[in-house]
Amino acid sequence: MGIEAVAVVKISHESLVKAFPSRDGAVRGASGMPLRMTALEDATVVFTPVPFGSEPDEIGLAVRKLLGDQLDAHDDKRGIFVFPTVAHPKARGYAALIDEIGEVGFWVPRVDNNYVPKRVAEAPDGTLAAQLRDLMSTIPSEVISEMEQAMALGDPAVLAQTQARLAGVLATQGNLEQLQRSLVQMFGQGQQPDAASLGLPSEEEAPEFWQQAHDQIEALQKANPEGWEQL
Repeated sequence: MGIEAVAVVKISHESLVKAFPSRDGAVRGASGMPLRMTALEDATVVFTPVPFGSEPDEIGLAVRKLLGDQLDAHDDKRGIFVFPTVAHPKARGYAALIDEIGEVGFWVPRVDNNYVPKRVAEAPDGTLAAQLRDLMSTIPSEVISEMEQAMALGDPAVLAQTQARLAGVLATQGNLEQLQRSLVQMFGQGQQPDAASLGLPSEEEAPEFWQQAHDQIEALQKANPEGWEQL
């Protein structure tokens, strides 16, 4: 394991526990990713799956993907303070912990759920990051939210319904073949997308999350097998 980013949010641990109750002994965040957090007196420490050396906006996106709308309650105008997993502060309060960590940590922006990291948004055409950007642009934001919620629920029936809706929306917009083409370009040559740039964990860190993603790709294949085989 590497050194991941740990976030401190000015949100009560109690409210986050209520928002993300444990199911079958596991706690999952807003997008279905594993969620690990500890309580402070007036805040919560949230462990993210992305490296501490990631770009600030990518770490901010990871926190948003974990906490979803709950992150809106974090009202520090400076952003979100993060520090490396190798640091073990003893302070039990929000301000005291930030003071104790000091220059070892830094501030990242609080971004929206649909935010596209600069590294992806500004990627030169033809690069893997640009392909990833174009892939995500074909999927309506509300459908992405529905898919994330379905993954969080872990209900196969609900997930199948949202997969069908995703394929239907893309087919209606004429984007299904574009999505399939992007997937072939990204995965067909053995390349893997940079999960951290989207605020996501690696396959090693969250195998169940990525298995669900692979299932979604298979659903798209089944929705338009003829078009897929032409790619």
